[in-house]
Amino acid sequence: MYTRNLKAHRGTDNRILFEFVNQDQKPLDVVGLEFTFRMISGDGETLLLEKPLEIVNKGRGQARVVLSEQELDSISPGMKGFSIEQEYVDVPTVPLYPVDPEDPVSIQPIYPPIPNCTGPYNPTGPADPVNPEDFEKVDFEATYVDDHGGGRGIIEVLDSIMPAFVVSEILTIPDHSGLNNEYNSSIINTTALALHTFQLLADAFTGIITFQGGSDTDNAWYDIQSTDYISKSGPILANIKGFHPYLRINFKDNTTGEITKILYR
Repeated sequence: MYTRNLKAHRGTDNRILFEFVNQDQKPLDVVGLEFTFRMISGDGETLLLEKPLEIVNKGRGQARVVLSEQELDSISPGMKGFSIEQEYVDVPTVPLYPVDPEDPVSIQPIYPPIPNCTGPYNPTGPADPVNPEDFEKVDFEATYVDDHGGGRGIIEVLDSIMPAFVVSEILTIPDHSGLNNEYNSSIINTTALALHTFQLLADAFTGIITFQGGSDTDNAWYDIQSTDYISKSGPILANIKGFHPYLRINFKDNTTGEITKILYR
């Protein structure tokens, strides 16, 4: 069982080691198993990356994936999902024991398959090469299981090594004449970032500025922080921390002055 969140740092290669264990936290033998690592967008709708795991130690159930700098350059920072899928070889379609019709036990297949060996087994001579047609592939299975029995983990992509320049986004303000001195800015999709920076340019602004968050773009908005201003001119800076899928700014009791520009990143 694997419950720890992963982190991947843009600007460098990331080597992530996985250990496959049973319910008693004992290492599992992964001989004959193949694993595929997938990174999925935070909303679960887009496959961002897919690559096989490299087996490091079969007996101890260890495998790793290397997320290269180039691969992460095309993935935006934020919270993503990941899954690990396994494909395994089922029992051989031919017996590996000597075939003896008088002895049913001797024709029972061996699992896991003996590497570089196919049947019938010759105990007095070298084994024959493996014939892939003697083995049957089965369905893929999810190998990651969290505390709630889910098949997807969390990986956070960070700009901690070589921070990239982020262009500021301009928020719009509607024509608020006749809106009873209360109105809202345009809505921001935060792409699951944890830190949000705002700069507002005020011109003799009097009123209440409230930063609001929401899980979607309907009317279920909640207040994050609020400040009263009287005849405020110049820049207003604010940092909003936390994971809020959507953000907007609410303006209330705006009796005089204006907010002439809003920048976000």
